[in-house]
Amino acid sequence: MKKDIISVVVPVYNVEKYIIECVNSIIKQTYSNIEILLIDDGSTDSSGIICDNFKIKDERIKVFHKANEGLGYTRNFGIEHANGKYIVFIDSDDFISENFIELLYNSIKLNDVEIAYCGHNKYYDKNHIYKELSYYKNECIENKDIFEKVIIEMIGSMKNVKEDKRVSMSACEAMYSLDLIKNKHIRFKSEREYISEDLIFQIEILNLVNKVYFLDDNIYFYRVNNNQSLTHKFDTDIINKNAFMCKKIIEPFEEKNISIEEKKKLEYSINRFMLSRLRTEIIKAITYYTKIKNNNELKNIIKQYINHTYIKNILKRYPLIIKNKQQTIFNFFIRVKAYTIIILLVKLKNRKRNKNRF
Repeated sequence: MKKDIISVVVPVYNVEKYIIECVNSIIKQTYSNIEILLIDDGSTDSSGIICDNFKIKDERIKVFHKANEGLGYTRNFGIEHANGKYIVFIDSDDFISENFIELLYNSIKLNDVEIAYCGHNKYYDKNHIYKELSYYKNECIENKDIFEKVIIEMIGSMKNVKEDKRVSMSACEAMYSLDLIKNKHIRFKSEREYISEDLIFQIEILNLVNKVYFLDDNIYFYRVNNNQSLTHKFDTDIINKNAFMCKKIIEPFEEKNISIEEKKKLEYSINRFMLSRLRTEIIKAITYYTKIKNNNELKNIIKQYINHTYIKNILKRYPLIIKNKQQTIFNFFIRVKAYTIIILLVKLKNRKRNKNRF
């Protein structure tokens, strides 16, 4: 019996250093009944040419060239042109294990689900690959548990949990029913507006299914040291964008009949998500402005972040003490606006991290 076609969507933008490794990892999949959609999102380097060369070598590859729109809209382009039963999304600076598609496909079929998730590795170079521990290990999660055990854990864990979140929000670490996505008109938002288009996508699709499966295999490789990646960009307007994102997280639940307790958990989860983003952006700002040696502008940026109305409203409601002691201390200095101490703490932590990285 012929197996289902799996669509592999790969948005491509200025990744000439990484695209060959990415596509080769897809071509070599143990599950071979795939279509590979390489979508050149207006690259200005040789990425588009490399894609065209791959198309000549493998008839499963389709190449599209279009004007630049960003990652989210390029994935949507892939959805529109995909013909498979199931779909996966691979970022073009990352790569996958040779059994990535086979394991996820088997997980869907054996557990009768429309979404199967897997684990990932952080890839610095071939000598430094770090496995991220999976919270759910070969486990089905069903019905109302999806809200608390998956959605909440993707946004922000409760205060009795040390980690900010225990489930990855990445759309790349999963296989989805393409019929579900198309029939329910689920699409990615633009990361230029939403910061984390993956999270909004995940929330929308998880609200439509009754069962998902978590595979305890780290078969996706996320490249950490690609400075072209959106996750490494510095943006002075980032807090406004994150506040907008938090408001959008709530929207899919407004029409759902969730309980008062669930609403409280969702609110806390979103607040933790926002404070996590705030810490991340403060660290990025300190790293960026330290490099260009502009301490005055650095303090102004941190003041702007901490005095944002959305942040101040969160801090009024957020617990003074949570299980993560480092976050408790950092949040305290944010509350009292101790800008100099915050900068010093981050610089010391960066120095320690760089010294002990490998």
